[in-house]
Amino acid sequence: VLAKNALDPVVLGDLGKVYFESGQTSDALRVLQGLDSLPGSNPEGLFYLGRTHMELGDYPTAAAVFERLVQLQEEYTPTYRFLGETYGKLERLPEAHYFLGIYHFRKGEDRIAFHHLKKKKKGIQDPAKLETIKQTLEIIGKLPKEEEQR
Repeated sequence: VLAKNALDPVVLGDLGKVYFESGQTSDALRVLQGLDSLPGSNPEGLFYLGRTHMELGDYPTAAAVFERLVQLQEEYTPTYRFLGETYGKLERLPEAHYFLGIYHFRKGEDRIAFHHLKKKKKGIQDPAKLETIKQTLEIIGKLPKEEEQR
């Protein structure tokens, strides 16, 4: 299959994912790095490219890959978690809290989302992100309150 489809982004993404999940990060990186130069996009392949860079400790490159993926496929929730974790490793805490907050909000974990979004709101400069924080906090504030003690 690989010989016939050596430049197919889906095949390369799947192969890279298999390498990553089996702990073969250098092989995953080798396969997944080529995705950027191919026509068409494979969001899952880019996701695993970012995860591979994280695993190898290359946090600046991981952040760039995850940021690109957020632009390509905004609705893919796991990207927000790993982008938040990556920014945490880079000690860019406002961004880390922003992306972790969005991740937890999308997962329905409103208390955790509130904590992240409220905590570092002041450090965010991007007007679009500030608007997202405002809207998300308003939605959380309108949701029914859970019992304080269970």
